[in-house]
Formats: sequence, C-alpha cells, structure tokens
Amino acid sequence: GARIREELEFVPKWIVAAGLGFEHSHVNVQAINYSGTGAFSSRANADRDFSNWAPEMSLSWKPAEGYRHWVRASTGYAIPQFGQLTRDPVTGAPGTNFSLKPQKNLNFEIGTESKLRKDLTIELVGFMVFVKDEFITQNINSTVNTATVNADSSRYRGVEVAYDWRPWSGWRFSGAYTHTEARYTNFTDVTQTATLVRDGKRVPNVPSDVLNFKEAYDHPSGWGGWFETSYYNSYSLNNNNTIGIPAYWLMNANLHKTWNFQNSWVRFAKLYVEMDNIIDKKYAASGQVVGAENPSTTNLLYFAGYGRSIYGGLTLGVF
Repeated sequence: GARIREELEFVPKWIVAAGLGFEHSHVNVQAINYSGTGAFSSRANADRDFSNWAPEMSLSWKPAEGYRHWVRASTGYAIPQFGQLTRDPVTGAPGTNFSLKPQKNLNFEIGTESKLRKDLTIELVGFMVFVKDEFITQNINSTVNTATVNADSSRYRGVEVAYDWRPWSGWRFSGAYTHTEARYTNFTDVTQTATLVRDGKRVPNVPSDVLNFKEAYDHPSGWGGWFETSYYNSYSLNNNNTIGIPAYWLMNANLHKTWNFQNSWVRFAKLYVEMDNIIDKKYAASGQVVGAENPSTTNLLYFAGYGRSIYGGLTLGVF
C-alpha cells in the first residue's frame, strides 16, 4: 500500500488538502470440509485480489484566530477477512463465503469550530456517509452461528455538537452529542426460509444518540480529578428492527496526582485511581446482530457491560 497527502494555503486563510491512498491485498483460502464421521467431504479454494483507492479532499477557511470552517469529502474501504470468508452466508455453519465483496464508503462532512469567547469553544459538524456492500455480521436464526453478508447500499447521516468551556483556572467543562440515522437504502436479506427486502430499515448495532459530559479540575500542586457521564440511546439489533438494546447511563470518576522532577532519568510521575460505573448499573454494553425476524431465547443477543470497577496505575515519563 501507499499514501500521499498535500496541504496548501493557496490564498491567505484558505487551505486546501488532498490525499490519495492505495492498497492491494491478495487473499488465498483453502477450505476442507469433513462429514459428521470425520471423513473427507469436499475441498473449496478461493484466490481473491483486492485493489482499493481512497481519495480525499477538504477545504478550510480560517477567517480569524479561533475560527475554522470546513468541507470535506473522502472515501474508505474494507476487505473480507478470513473468518468472514469461511462461514456459509445462509446457515452460518463452517463452509465458504468466497463471493463476499469488499465494502466501500463515500463520506461528506461540513463543520465549523468557533471560539466564541476566550474560554468557550463550540463545534458543529454535519455528516453523510454512503456505504456500498456493507459488511453485516449476524447471528443466523435460532443457531449460535454467525455469518457475514453484503448489504448492497446503506446511508448514514447525522450531526455532532461539542463544547469546551474553561471558565476558571484549572477547570474544564466539555461535552458532545452525536445523532446518527443509519438506514438501508437497498438490501435484500436472504434467510433460510425467505427473501426479505430491508429497504428503509435501520442498520442494526448503530447507536442513534450518544451524549457525553466531562468536568475536570487540575490544581497547580498536581492534584486533579474528573467526573464523566455518558448516555447511549436504544438501538436495533436485527434487520427487521423488532428488538433493540436498552438505553443506559454510565458515570465514571478519576482522582490523580502528578509530580514533576528535574533530573535526566525521570521527568514526571502520575498516580491515578479511577472508578467506572459508579452506581453499578446493570447494562448491555453491546449486542450481536441477529438475522431472525423475532429473535428467540436461543439467540445470543447481549454482551454484558462491566459492573462497578476500581483500578489505579502509575505513569512514569523517563529520559
């Protein structure tokens, strides 16, 4: 692979950036299938070549100190991995999925960052992403098997708002809110029993709303700490959008102390203690996409999040 990027201020306060990435992969897979008795059944081979180009371009305007406005267009890609190529796409059993296509996406973004006061910065970004042949890895019906299929076309669009406020010395208040709408625009889902059109359905396993606040304080003596709270809205876990993951709040806190040294061996030491999930919330941190219209009790759906946890550490800056 290779990548090149150039950034140029072609007129005062206007900056254009352009980049181009290239990657070539050769994937060779040999799959040997055996019967239930262990006897040789069949052999299947795949010899795939993937060549991907990823151009990008952006234009930024900085009218004054602390202000930046930009537009950006870019592309991305992903190629099938070994585990995705060796599962039957309909049953999820060990087998072959050699026709799986690479995933590609086209991204557009427009944003602004403004320092409204010397202690307050606001950022607003709007984005839209078009994905072609998106990888959807899902649990197959009532089995524990998973398989990956290509969703022909999907679209992600949304906004993000963030702020950074530092009203007093040592204090910092920051936060961000992200809203994402992800939907299939063209996807025919093939199950063991039916062929189903998913156009207009929400793409599973994509949080629609994420909210984060963080309050931090650092004293000149080296003592400091922060408190953080995060919210994740409910989102779908199957292509039919009939089941979702519950929404949840989390709260974390940190206390730390930093020492600076004037010697050639150790420059600083930072000791910290952190508590995550302070209220010991029981929640599902993530989920497994399932292919069933109405998942049953045999489907693996949720992955539990950590309960209340306390840990600490020491960071040393040397030489």
